[in-house]
Amino acid sequence: MIRIPHPAIVLFALLITVSTVSIGAELTPERKREVVQIAAEKLERNYVHPEIALAMSKDLRERLAAGEYDNVEGIEQFSELLTQHLRSVSNDEHLRIAYTDSPIRTAQDLSNPTLEEEIENQAMLGNL
Repeated sequence: MIRIPHPAIVLFALLITVSTVSIGAELTPERKREVVQIAAEKLERNYVHPEIALAMSKDLRERLAAGEYDNVEGIEQFSELLTQHLRSVSNDEHLRIAYTDSPIRTAQDLSNPTLEEEIENQAMLGNL
């Protein structure tokens, strides 16, 4: 994964980050389309149940095309609405769209900890 500067919308599936999208200071129609498109693509490639992934991505795309997200202006509101829509199709309470204004740590970042992080990790394990 690529580290994207914040703020970002993050798609979580089973507590594993699979995508980040930089949305900048404003939630524009273009950014909404980008978030929905990337979320749909990531679901189709990574979700554990392919048939449910297709149903979720289709639902998000149809809602976008129907204008259901047009009047949503807040980033948090958009995140919550997308989460509700995903869960209404999948019944998967582990699946969510979340907003953060902090930089996102990717799997690559986590596999290459800084010296300070490694010391902290070893201390938590009782090795120091």
